[in-house]
Parts: sequence; C-alpha cells; structure tokens
Amino acid sequence: PLSPDPDVKPPASTDDSGTTTRQVPSGVKWLTLLEVLVDKDGNPADIRIVKSSGNVRIDRFAVQQSQRRDYEIRFENGEPVDYRTEVRVAIPVRAESPGQPIDPLPDK
Repeated sequence: PLSPDPDVKPPASTDDSGTTTRQVPSGVKWLTLLEVLVDKDGNPADIRIVKSSGNVRIDRFAVQQSQRRDYEIRFENGEPVDYRTEVRVAIPVRAESPGQPIDPLPDK
C-alpha cells in the first residue's frame, strides 16, 4: 500500500525476553498527491492537496517541499504561460528503534 491506513499496525514480533515490537514493512510510504499551479516564471503560485497521505505533518511537508522545487517554464506560441501539474510526494515510513511508535518525520 502506498498510504498506510492509520488503523492498520505493522506486524508484531516477540523477542526471547517477551518484548513485543512492531517492524515497519519494507516499501511502505506516505503518499500525498498535489496539484500545483505554476506561474509564467516557473514558480509555484498555488498548491492544493488532491489526495492526503492521512497524516497532517506529511501533507504539510509535501507542500513545503513542492514550494521549494524548481518547475519548468512552459511556452505557448513563444510566450511563457501558467499551467497546472500534479506532483506526487512519497516519503518512506520509518521507526526510530524497535518498539517505538512509527513516526514519519522527527519533531523539530
């Protein structure tokens, strides 16, 4: 799955001491789909979330990264034009250490 369901927990395992930990499955990512209005100068003029990752912090991070990105300048009849494009931002899920809650981004 590309977007982890908040109600689904990764598989649990129990070590020899009886401690249960949850491991992050390989390849699981938080996915945010954005629509970006790019102005004539190649700058993002407006960004809206088309499909949320289900995590506010991930979505906020996706928007921030899309604001910093360089976009191509498009031309029609030799003149630069505004255009809309879709941007997919996928962020791997990670756990800091076994037994800790899965956290997509560290607090700052």
